[in-house]
Amino acid sequence: RSSHLPPVKVIAHRGAWKLPGLIENTLPALLAARKAGCWGVEFDVRALKDGTLVVHHDESLVRTFGRELRLAQMSLSHLRHEAPLIPTLTEVIQAIGGQAHLMIELKGNSSDWSPELLAKLRTELAGLSCARDFHLMSLDTMLLKNVTAHIPEYRTGMIGIATTEIQ
Repeated sequence: RSSHLPPVKVIAHRGAWKLPGLIENTLPALLAARKAGCWGVEFDVRALKDGTLVVHHDESLVRTFGRELRLAQMSLSHLRHEAPLIPTLTEVIQAIGGQAHLMIELKGNSSDWSPELLAKLRTELAGLSCARDFHLMSLDTMLLKNVTAHIPEYRTGMIGIATTEIQ
């Protein structure tokens, strides 16, 4: 290792979900990543119909849970019935906040994140310090601008999509 390079920090994308029996973005996958020694975990956050912030990559439950249900049309009680392994953001923060760096991708676009939802996000992250404990990311530049307009102390990052796979 070169003395000019800082130590590598391993971040588990959606947790350690490639381990047998684990599903991406669930508490068991995120906890397994932390137990494996990862410095941080990346996960995705979306809002339910009732405003609850949950950790799930896709708009629907089809790919991960085999159900044709859209998160934006579900309440937390409905989600708990259909896919109880999907955690809320609060549950993730309680389980690993301050122990692992949280790389939080805000899913959707700026129209999905009202000022009220951004205020809720700020409240849920209140016990943590931006940059030290977490970073917010998105593919949507307008969403990131809205985040920094409503929560100016937060650092955000743009995610780009590579057009070629690195082998």
